Amino acid sequence: PEREWNMDSALSDSLIGANRMLTELGCQFDIIDPDMDFTRYGLIVLPDEIVSSPELQRKLLDYVHGGGKVIGTYMSMDNGCDETNPLYGNRMLGDSYWDRDFIMPNDEVGARLPKEEFVMYERGARVRTAGSRVLLDSVEPYFNREGKYFCSHLHAPSAGRVGFPAATRYGDVVYFSHPLFRIYKDFAPSWVKAVFADVLDLLMPRQLV
Repeated sequence: PEREWNMDSALSDSLIGANRMLTELGCQFDIIDPDMDFTRYGLIVLPDEIVSSPELQRKLLDYVHGGGKVIGTYMSMDNGCDETNPLYGNRMLGDSYWDRDFIMPNDEVGARLPKEEFVMYERGARVRTAGSRVLLDSVEPYFNREGKYFCSHLHAPSAGRVGFPAATRYGDVVYFSHPLFRIYKDFAPSWVKAVFADVLDLLMPRQLV
């Protein structure tokens, strides 16, 4: 966004990943900043690292109350404190304990994927529902691959234990606890695009060409 740009700026990995994913999904989109008119859009995506402010939070809440829809990921709009986030309906608890964990697809999100664990290649966030509904579970690994713990792969296998929510829904707002767009820029896993596409369809079943 122009408001964030100066001659020393580098493009955000999350913005690059969002651009790639939305383009590959055939979505028409604009890159906007907080000063622009949100009501022009049916849905706003907050990729991974959008910094929260009281003004932006109020503007997004007004947008949602007026019928707009929002998808946020990872630390976007995290107020940095252990309290209920009014946009997501979650308590935001900081970074995950796990370097890499997994998601488990279901019939609503990841419906076209096999019902088995899919690794998420970068650390997510810890959240607990506080009015929201869980759309997608995370699954914990046995351990972080570090120190005296070792696995020949780049991550430990799934322990089969359900972890913190990987995606929640609070009215017309969906939150993903992983940095989906940075993961997509760095690794391009097809399952990340698949779960995001399913949520797009949930929130916007009638999409314009």
